[in-house]
Amino acid sequence: MDHRRFDDFTRVAARATSRRQVLRAMLGVAAAGLFGRSLRPDRVRATPAPRIAPGHPAFLRTWERTDRPVAEGRATRTWMWGPEPFTEALMEPYAESPGGMRLVQYYDKSRMEITDPSGDPSSVWYVTNGLLVNELMTGQLQVGDAAFESRGPAQENVAGDADDPDGPTYASFAAQRNVSSGAQGALITRTIHRDGTTGNDPSLAGYNVVETHFTSETNHWIAAPFWAFMNSSGTVYEDGQFTQGQLFLNAYYATGFPVTDAYWARVRVGGTQKAVLVQCFERRCLTYTPDNPPEWQVEAGNVGRHYHTWRTGLSCSPPCNAPESCCGGQCRDLRFDNDNCGGCGDACAPNQFCDEGQCVSVSLCEVDADCPGTDVCDDGECIPCSTNGGTSCDAAGVCCPAGLPVCPPAGRTTCCEAGTFLCANRDGCCNEGCVCTPDGCDCSECDIDDDCPGTDVCDDGACVPCATTGGTSCAAAGVCCPPGLPVCPPAGRSLCCEAGTFLCSNREGCCNNGCTCTPTGCDCNQCVTDDDCDGAEVCYEGQCAPCETRGWTTCAAAGICCPAGLPVCPPAGRSTCCEAGTFLCAERNGCCNNGCICTPTGCDCTPGQCDSDADCDGTDVCYMGECVTCASRGGMSCAAAGVCCPAGLPVCPPVGRTTCCEAGTYLCAERDGCCADGCICAVDGCIC
Repeated sequence: MDHRRFDDFTRVAARATSRRQVLRAMLGVAAAGLFGRSLRPDRVRATPAPRIAPGHPAFLRTWERTDRPVAEGRATRTWMWGPEPFTEALMEPYAESPGGMRLVQYYDKSRMEITDPSGDPSSVWYVTNGLLVNELMTGQLQVGDAAFESRGPAQENVAGDADDPDGPTYASFAAQRNVSSGAQGALITRTIHRDGTTGNDPSLAGYNVVETHFTSETNHWIAAPFWAFMNSSGTVYEDGQFTQGQLFLNAYYATGFPVTDAYWARVRVGGTQKAVLVQCFERRCLTYTPDNPPEWQVEAGNVGRHYHTWRTGLSCSPPCNAPESCCGGQCRDLRFDNDNCGGCGDACAPNQFCDEGQCVSVSLCEVDADCPGTDVCDDGECIPCSTNGGTSCDAAGVCCPAGLPVCPPAGRTTCCEAGTFLCANRDGCCNEGCVCTPDGCDCSECDIDDDCPGTDVCDDGACVPCATTGGTSCAAAGVCCPPGLPVCPPAGRSLCCEAGTFLCSNREGCCNNGCTCTPTGCDCNQCVTDDDCDGAEVCYEGQCAPCETRGWTTCAAAGICCPAGLPVCPPAGRSTCCEAGTFLCAERNGCCNNGCICTPTGCDCTPGQCDSDADCDGTDVCYMGECVTCASRGGMSCAAAGVCCPAGLPVCPPVGRTTCCEAGTYLCAERDGCCADGCICAVDGCIC
């Protein structure tokens, strides 16, 4: 090694005032040639330890049922097992298993085990979770149905921070295994301390937590929040799909029977003291933290972790002090430990060092130009442009900062805001749709709506489609109706109306649909035309009335009114009315005189002068086989159109049309329908 370079490092390091500066001093000397090459730093994530998979299909199926919905964000609740196992599948001694060994795997919350591999794999009890809490409290490690090894009660904290010196341990609860008190609905105010002593704090009654279920097998009451959790439902994963069901097919499957009453304890959680209700069961300990969000008030303790530490002895004693964490039985500072960077087992590569829990590659910079591509220099380190919200512009080779995401073209360096562009004739940006000028931007397309074509409107100096502002484009009238007034006026008018209304033809005002415009307001009668009425009713003086009110015939079976002059009702399902002395043909919509026979094209009334009106001249009509005048049948002779309008429909159609209308109405030009005088024909009705 060149000792002169080592001396350079010593002098630089002596001036450093922080760990980061010392590390940079080392890297600066390295960049000067200690490693024979120029280097730049890149911040990268630590290499995580490989993920551990469930060691048996039944373990995977058991984990997926309750914890896959949590892992995929489909359910918000405590883990039943944990995000993944933290050990590989292991063989542990157990006298009753084949060969005296059984398959187990540890999760944060418990241990999965298959004691009898020849059992029914579909049974809920094929995979069990051990009576770990019993072992932790009694200090008796179970190696068979009736075989134990003495270890001593566990000193691990049941809940909260591992280094909390005041939180109760499994040993604290051991003395309370055979102590039972309480009654149905009784408020829980009992307390427990780390030394195993208990007490009573009446102020805890304010949390309103009561005893709710008595378990005779162990003579303990279960607290209401825990019993509700043990019987709760939610999203589970079964038979290859997510569904709704009971979290536990047996309420005691995950927890076992209670081995203590529920006690309040002062527990440090994330450095903050909290009141936490703790109750231990054979297999797990449950906690209830009132000030947690509702989904996380009930949680399962990390019994699997605690038990594995107690069984294997891989714990740190004395406990690690912040900011160090226990990794493999040793206290490590995860902020700066190259072998445990940001997490136990997350190691940095040989050319990296751990800085604030992240692996940093050897590399230094002073300005952005020292960094490759579009990377930028941040506090002496080259980082990707996007790290601080920038936009990487590869063509121009620049990093546009946050708030200026529009990249310049190659050869330019000025970045622009969203919705703008870089001017070609100067280093400045203009809004899209504007024109760059030597000293600014010309964006004045319009001043008022009349400056814009069609139904476009002027918005901030630009003509935009009517819909852009939430309006309704009315092409016929050439106007843009504003939001809240979506009903367009007809051609030549400009007043817009609210939904469910129409523009009056006799004044500048709107009326509700179904009403009639008057010179001074709106007449909102029940109906305007017969179409507004149901069944066999007609519109008479604004009200729906029986057909007879107008002198027509009510046809109840067909549900229609037959007008005057056509009193013969059709049968049900038909709508054609016939004159007196005639009948409706069954095979076509036409009437024949009584005594005649319907044919596909007319009536056979032989002998006689005619079979249908078409056999007669002009506006004469065929009646009883004879051609008679239109007037003799009470009709209106319409010579221009060459038709005879029947009684009740006296308004003649124009030449080339055949539809007759009622008095006070007129035939629409664009469709075969009539509208009241003063109304406007529309494609699907009348605007009155």
